[in-house]
Amino acid sequence: MDVERLSLAQRVALLSDEEQLEFFQDFSEDDFANLEHDWSFWARPDQIISDDPYIPIQLYLTGRGWGKTRAAAEWIRQQVKNHPGCSIAVAGRTAKDVRDVFVLGESGIMNVCTEEEKPVHRPSEARLVWPQYENAQVFLYSAESPEAPRGNQFNYYLLDEYASHTPFRGTDGATCAENIMIATRLGDNPYGVITTTPRRVQHIKDLLDRAKKTGDVRVVYGKTSDNTALSRQYLTQITAMLGDNERLRQQELDGVMLDADTVGALWS
Repeated sequence: MDVERLSLAQRVALLSDEEQLEFFQDFSEDDFANLEHDWSFWARPDQIISDDPYIPIQLYLTGRGWGKTRAAAEWIRQQVKNHPGCSIAVAGRTAKDVRDVFVLGESGIMNVCTEEEKPVHRPSEARLVWPQYENAQVFLYSAESPEAPRGNQFNYYLLDEYASHTPFRGTDGATCAENIMIATRLGDNPYGVITTTPRRVQHIKDLLDRAKKTGDVRVVYGKTSDNTALSRQYLTQITAMLGDNERLRQQELDGVMLDADTVGALWS
């Protein structure tokens, strides 16, 4: 077991009873209560999204159940708290996906925030607002509406399950994601986070090629099995469901994007 890849919570769980008592000896009741929403305690090191060093695009290419949604929601929570008044764009495959998974889902923004941190959800305006953080805002977009981001400006952006975005193009010829990237120009270090299970689509291939050639895209790879919080029954069932389809297993569980023609040939 590679202990360095475990979360602090997982490492504490491996300690003896005496060592755990020593670890928690100075914790107050408030400290214990705050642990529920302390991402630094629960996150694996590769789930911590940071802008140090600064890289314009961070691509998380991982298997199902790795923890992409939680990591991204926690990143937005961090950005809002650390940069009050900031503006963030979030785009998903459909408006329903964004609402049901990223905003209201179990690992979505409304559930990772404490009661004091929760934003005001304005569904009719497709945005979240944090009055307690100088009206920081998250604007919610769908790949199905490519021109919706036009006219706005952002400090940061998140493209959720980007490989599944249908590349609809507006009258300007740009996709929703491209319009968001163009509009992310506020502040000294605007940047974006992209999370997805891999698919053999051109916009993911372009990002991987760019990571090799320019270095302005950081790629984080991850497997479903990295998330040890998943039950053994789930892993057994999903592995059985994928059966002997090795290519699909590599894609859905190992986060590997294979070349369309050659089994085992990687773009990354």
